[in-house]
Amino acid sequence: MSNNSNFFIGWKGTLSSSDKKWIRRILIPAFVGIPILLWCIVFFAKPFGTGVFELGNVKTFTGVYYDDPFPVFLLDKEQLPTNTSNSALLVGFGKHGAKTFMNPIENSKGKLTGHRLKLQGTLIYGDGKTLIELTKKEQSVLEVVSPEIGIAQKSRISKQSLRGEIIDPKCWFGVMKPAEGKVHKSCAIRCISGGIPPVFKIQKGTGFEYFIIKGSNGEDINQHVLDFIGEEIQLSGEIYERYGWKIINVDPSSFEYID
Repeated sequence: MSNNSNFFIGWKGTLSSSDKKWIRRILIPAFVGIPILLWCIVFFAKPFGTGVFELGNVKTFTGVYYDDPFPVFLLDKEQLPTNTSNSALLVGFGKHGAKTFMNPIENSKGKLTGHRLKLQGTLIYGDGKTLIELTKKEQSVLEVVSPEIGIAQKSRISKQSLRGEIIDPKCWFGVMKPAEGKVHKSCAIRCISGGIPPVFKIQKGTGFEYFIIKGSNGEDINQHVLDFIGEEIQLSGEIYERYGWKIINVDPSSFEYID
């Protein structure tokens, strides 16, 4: 048998000089490079959102309920954390829209839009926006206090072209982190399929601006936007504001992917 000095025999306890050099070439760059790589991943990664979901903390709220163009609860004062809107978008428990539970409630209590209610739910809030999850489902409305006179009028309508991403607001504003892009696509599809209003998120300066998406005639188009969720797209439509939220009426056939 030939004598190969580069062959390491463990019980002899020594390495050849060539083996030592080879190991140094591997270990030294690894010890230096791995911490640098980890630092770069942390530094350049997108930060998680700052939204809050008060899971397990069901509260009672008073305010006025409207169902058009989307279910919203205009909260009375001093019921929310600082820097949050009193115009709370209502969403259902789990991956359901609010109408899943509000419609059966109205079947027993009568039409509720424009009425002052006492309801219970779980707060979701972030980036100045507020949502309430109807955690108790059909038991979420505790009392119909009184009818409310007056419905908010639309703001002046303008037409714009926007670039951004369709998100589901329940997850984005606090329930899930991260809640955007392809990593969250399947979850957002299920939420919007269940009736949660699709929201268009666009970059504005160092922050974001949000638009609830409706059809050209103000109808729900949840099922028509599913293929575009989590992708960067461009859309055009008529924009107005109602109940503290911006809304864009758009034809889904006009959506364009951005390369």
